[in-house]
Amino acid sequence: MNVPFIDLGLQHESMRHELDRAIDDCIRHSAFIQGARVEAFEEAYAAFAGVRRVVGCGNGTDALYLALKALGMGPGDRVVLPANTFIATSESISMTGAEPVFADVDPITNNLTPSGFKAVDGAAVKGVIPVHLYGFPARLDEFLNPQSELAGRWLIGDAAQAHGAKIDGQDVAGLATVSTLSFFPGKNLGAMGDAGALVTNDDALADHAAALRNHGRRSKYFHDFEGVNMRMDELQAAVLTVKLHHLPRWNEQRRSLAIRYREKLAGLSGLSLPPPETEGTVAVYHLFVIETDQRDALAAWLKRHGVATGIHYPHPLPTQPCYRHENPDLSRFAVSMNKSRRILSLPIFPEMTWQQQDHVVEAIFRFFDDKKAH
Repeated sequence: MNVPFIDLGLQHESMRHELDRAIDDCIRHSAFIQGARVEAFEEAYAAFAGVRRVVGCGNGTDALYLALKALGMGPGDRVVLPANTFIATSESISMTGAEPVFADVDPITNNLTPSGFKAVDGAAVKGVIPVHLYGFPARLDEFLNPQSELAGRWLIGDAAQAHGAKIDGQDVAGLATVSTLSFFPGKNLGAMGDAGALVTNDDALADHAAALRNHGRRSKYFHDFEGVNMRMDELQAAVLTVKLHHLPRWNEQRRSLAIRYREKLAGLSGLSLPPPETEGTVAVYHLFVIETDQRDALAAWLKRHGVATGIHYPHPLPTQPCYRHENPDLSRFAVSMNKSRRILSLPIFPEMTWQQQDHVVEAIFRFFDDKKAH
């Protein structure tokens, strides 16, 4: 049996008629860039997340850049982020002229915590970007504590992998000053191309970001300031609106698969599982990431047995060539460095069958049994 890492073809086939109608509507009306369909999606996602405003844009990196610029980030400012995340989080900071400052992550949750923030030099730090990595909520309430060292600094939530994740009944996207989303095709809510959005309860910030994404204008040929071209396509908005109706069910299917993985792999010596959801948190399992000292051997074994896997992420950001000029002390990122050698993402997607999941689990058990025999 072959088990793909994700099967978008199967997902799209299941809603073929809905998608065909939405795309045909765009073609018939020659509606292609940031119009009524983008506005409709923004309103629909705002209702889904329980927030005031959603500002659609070209992709998740655009969303981060727009959020940071709308908050006034620029040269001389520093923004703290986790060492274990995709480079979009750090490069969006650099795009504004600000400086990314890496911090290590929590060994249990894989997320940035206030203790990680304490370990960095807080001078000139204007903001912090906790990433809800793998769809597991970072505890933003801990960052929002008035007694925290973060008081007076902007909190930007990177929710690119956490569509619908919750803390104490609230969508994580609405808990930060501003949060950002990616709708890359493989996300829990994925477009048929690139798309993204920023989410906020601050109307002034949303208005500024909306103008910024569209050449700094609020009406045609009248520009309040120089902006950028980071608009969302109408086609992508139409596709996302169709898919948004299915997202709650898809997230529950992911959670059911995660629970089943955890039950079937529990107690397996040599393997660590993702943390269980703590009281008040709802994870959405964009990825199901295990850890083992035999990661590369296990990945190769699973590939031979028809199981696709991934590594998210194999190289912590401070080790990337583009940041080596900073000569970072890698001992400051001991958790991230250790995890980068151990983490392995198993297949998990809403259309995954229990038979496919059982094949993955059985292959993992056979791997460890084979190692014991030798």
